[in-house]
Amino acid sequence: MAIIFDGKSYARKVEDQLYHRIEKLGEKPVMATVIVGEDPASRLYVKLKREAAERIGAEMDVYEFPETVSLKELLRRIDHLNADKTVSGIMVQLPLPKRLKKETDHILAHISPEKDVDGLRENSPFVPATVRAVLSILDQAKTRVSISPDAYTVVVGAKGEVGSRLIGELSKLGYEVGGITHQMKEEDIIKETSSARVVVSATGDSGIIGKEYIGKGAIVIDVGSPKGDVNFNEVREIAGFITPVPGGVGPVTVVSLMGNLVDAVEK
Repeated sequence: MAIIFDGKSYARKVEDQLYHRIEKLGEKPVMATVIVGEDPASRLYVKLKREAAERIGAEMDVYEFPETVSLKELLRRIDHLNADKTVSGIMVQLPLPKRLKKETDHILAHISPEKDVDGLRENSPFVPATVRAVLSILDQAKTRVSISPDAYTVVVGAKGEVGSRLIGELSKLGYEVGGITHQMKEEDIIKETSSARVVVSATGDSGIIGKEYIGKGAIVIDVGSPKGDVNFNEVREIAGFITPVPGGVGPVTVVSLMGNLVDAVEK
């Protein structure tokens, strides 16, 4: 039976650390969040981030735009926030509405690198919040499950936004990393994942990772949203460590964003 990671409890401990770091700074970090449209999930995520900011003694200003907003108007707002010295970090809540989705990279690239606390623009100095969350959880898992420093790790969803960045960061840390894409045959995917000591899944395809995908005692980190990639009840019987959805990676992603914000101020 796997150890079940409590993301909420871990995130609160990190929040306490960030609160004390902000106290020492003597100034309140300010994060500006741009949100377009009325997507309920996006609005919930913004609410959770604002609440987390308040708990650590930071401030989050939200700039709301209707789906009909022009690209020019969005970029004008980002330019204003880039120039505002009271703003420490800027993030654009994704996904953008369909009519603006093709402009996502262009919009993110407009954020000043030193304020890109979500780490999503190319060559950002910050590790993306979700990737930072996975790395933090992996560090926690290694204190409870015995694995070698260069343990074979498989990322399911390797070509996605999270997967591709995660592979790069894990490689920098010395892990031997394999990537799984949807073009691979199922039997080849199972062969790869079941031989890994660490499996991270970030596809967004609910319940695709069953017990046959996982080797006994492996670390399983589920980045899938909103319902999770992993068949939790099956895999918990095989794995050594597992993150639930909800309550696993999600809370740690929010506090990782806050960590990037505090890092931005300290720099």
